[in-house]
Amino acid sequence: VKLWYKHLIEVQVTHTEPEDPSALVPCRVERLAPNNDWGRSWLAVCIPGLPPEMRSFLWKMLHCVLPTQDRLHRMNMPNASSPLCVQCTSGEVDDIEHALLRCSKIKPGADFLLEILKSEIPDLTLERIKYLDFRSEDLLVPTYLTAATLSQLWNSRFCSRNFSWQSVRANVEQSILTLRKSRFASTASKLHNMWNI
Repeated sequence: VKLWYKHLIEVQVTHTEPEDPSALVPCRVERLAPNNDWGRSWLAVCIPGLPPEMRSFLWKMLHCVLPTQDRLHRMNMPNASSPLCVQCTSGEVDDIEHALLRCSKIKPGADFLLEILKSEIPDLTLERIKYLDFRSEDLLVPTYLTAATLSQLWNSRFCSRNFSWQSVRANVEQSILTLRKSRFASTASKLHNMWNI
């Protein structure tokens, strides 16, 4: 099953057949944003210190395979009759950018993340967060904070109870405390100081 899953992901999502078999072929998302430094984006996903669930989330985010309303609609899923966001009343298409950064349900969290990261990377934008385009020497700090925050915001969109920014903050803080118990304690201290600005 794992081999078939890997094959289907490669065929349907990440790869295309090259004309020249010796050439590196950009994946679908690399072709959609050719101006992004994809080497740094892929490095950010694989950087030591990220737990596997965060790596998985970031990989899905970069490849645009999170089950947004838009993606489910394009796959003709019965529970997605429209590509519009069902979490807010904006009437916007629920793509990755909307779901993680612009939806009014999670906007306070996305804005807080941007504000915190701007203390380290002043020219950062939401678009650059979406592609993990962090032009920073210490790549683990912005990547970890982005993964922890956006994955919590993503999960909170589907909670049956009302969204609570405080619970998202508490879960991100818990994630940072977990990192403190690893060999990345200095990174955890920096993240903790940034998070509690």
